[in-house]
Amino acid sequence: MAAAKVKAEAAAVAAKSAATQGAFYGALALILGALAGFLGGRLGAPKRLTLADGTDARRV
Repeated sequence: MAAAKVKAEAAAVAAKSAATQGAFYGALALILGALAGFLGGRLGAPKRLTLADGTDARRV
């Protein structure tokens, strides 16, 4: 009985470590993807459609 409990605790620690690492890399991937999307949209948009040029986008 004690051996099974030790095995179960070891498996729980291993699963916790794997889940923590997966959550960390998943969050990192989401942050990098959001940054890439922001930069791609900002740098890839035509200049007349961005808010940085100070003109009204409706007067095209």
